[in-house]
Amino acid sequence: MSELVSSDNEPQLRIRINVSRSVKNVYSFDVTVEGTNVPLEEILETHDRVIAELKKRYPDAEVA
Repeated sequence: MSELVSSDNEPQLRIRINVSRSVKNVYSFDVTVEGTNVPLEEILETHDRVIAELKKRYPDAEVA
């Protein structure tokens, strides 16, 4: 068993992705990026990178 241990000042990013498929086979997704001790610019860049990757994987998806 491994345990994640970090100091209070260590930069951390948390990325949450939710991909859904409707009964009409339409995909949609939403992304949340949270940062602790991370500059806002880095959080926004990470968010944009994740959105771009999801758009490549699900080109017809709706962005929530």
